Amino acid sequence: AWAFATAGARAPKLFDAIAAEATRRGVLASFLEPPRENKLAVLLSAFATAGVPAPRLFRAVAVEEEKDSSSFASIGGGKVVEALACRDLADVVRAFAALGAAAPQFFERIAAEGLRRVAEFSSEDLAKMAGALAASGVAAPELFGAIAEREFLLAPADRARVAWAMACAGHLDLLLLLLRRRNPGQDDGLDDDAKGRLYLVALLLRDYDDPPAFDASSLDRLRGAYERNADQQGDDLLHGEIAALLTQVGWIHRVRWCTGEGLALHMAQPESKRAVLVTTDDLRDVVTGDHVPNGATTLKLRILRRLGWNVAAVSALDWEACDDAERTHLLMRKLETIDVRIWELMRRIA
Repeated sequence: AWAFATAGARAPKLFDAIAAEATRRGVLASFLEPPRENKLAVLLSAFATAGVPAPRLFRAVAVEEEKDSSSFASIGGGKVVEALACRDLADVVRAFAALGAAAPQFFERIAAEGLRRVAEFSSEDLAKMAGALAASGVAAPELFGAIAEREFLLAPADRARVAWAMACAGHLDLLLLLLRRRNPGQDDGLDDDAKGRLYLVALLLRDYDDPPAFDASSLDRLRGAYERNADQQGDDLLHGEIAALLTQVGWIHRVRWCTGEGLALHMAQPESKRAVLVTTDDLRDVVTGDHVPNGATTLKLRILRRLGWNVAAVSALDWEACDDAERTHLLMRKLETIDVRIWELMRRIA
């Protein structure tokens, strides 16, 4: 599976067969036996790299117990976290997130195991763990607190990614502590990805920290990296459908608007600082089917609201699950949270 994934070869039938075999009773559990402890992380990462969803496989990894035990070979999330190495713990969470899959209870177990073994993590593995959990919507305050206590071990790029993860998870006190001890924004050796993440951190902390964690020169440098690295496009068809319906209900707006800080808004009324943001990176719980917000989107919404924007987030998962009438109702419910005039506009059109 890994060979096909890294070679970029599209073989969905092969991956489906591998997933079916792996979830056969007794097979998946063998991936946790020495000397193959890392094979489970490699298997899940292969599916993530290839972009092939395998909800049955990922559920088998995450759940503790499955009622239909005759046809479903769960290995139990607790057994997984105990068997995996530190690096593999983060890789497993990243594999879930890459395929839009979430397993909150399983991720909480991983966070608890990470806390228990925090002294064994390298700088890179701490950053990967923090980023993977935060992107998956896991707050893990005890783990983030332990990482903050070990901040002196973090390389500059890893410190930047941990700072971003803390921002996603909403741990502002820990974030300020991390930056005041040693601010990675002053390091010229950071790549654009790390600088771009720090730019979002700087926006979140604007008018919050005194003295400012980032001076004007640092902020300009970080913003340049963010704009080079940011994906400002998205799904044109999806955005077009939502924009057309907004116009239909009388909510006049501009498309692909950028704020003065360089943040992209899909549909906006700049004069009143109202906007609609289409979220395409929400995760789906592999056990319950519920939607779980992506940490990166949560951070962007938090920043926009701190900058004075009223933002309605429309999930692509919700949109795709609705018919035309339901989509209108969904959009109206979202709009009324930012614009009380929307029902009056609808009456005028009617």
